[in-house]
Order: sequence, then C-alpha cells, then structure tokens
Amino acid sequence: MPMTLEEYRRRFPDRPDPIPLEYQGKWIAWDEDHRNIIASADDLPDVRKLATAAGHTDPIYQFVARYPSFGFQSLRLRSKVTG
Repeated sequence: MPMTLEEYRRRFPDRPDPIPLEYQGKWIAWDEDHRNIIASADDLPDVRKLATAAGHTDPIYQFVARYPSFGFQSLRLRSKVTG
C-alpha cells in the first residue's frame, strides 16, 4: 500500500518531500540544505544559470528520471569562489 505524503512527513521528518512529477526528465537545483527546489530546466547549464540568478552560490543539482528508479543522481558543482 502506498504511503501518503502526511505519513511520509511523519516518518521521515528530516528528509525533503518527494520530487513532484512535473520535474520528471528535468534537471533541478536544490538549495544548500537540500530542502527546497530553487530552479528547474531541461539541461544542466540552464538550471545552473537559473540557480545563480536566484542568488544561490552552492546549490545541489539533480537529474530527475522519467521513470521510477532506486536512489538518485545528484551533482554538487563547486564554484570557483567557494573552491
């Protein structure tokens, strides 16, 4: 039986909410705490531009698969300023 969002939040209070379906097949940028999605785009260079324009200097980038998968791919790119 699938878990409801309320049950998920109760059982895993320190984890971010599941990624909404609208982001399937896109790159997203999380804030530095990995709690909020701050930008999305079809490719990594575009999502990097949007995250930077939003004022985030050290976001976490992730590609959201179109189909259910186990685990996730994320990429933290270090800026020249932060090393």
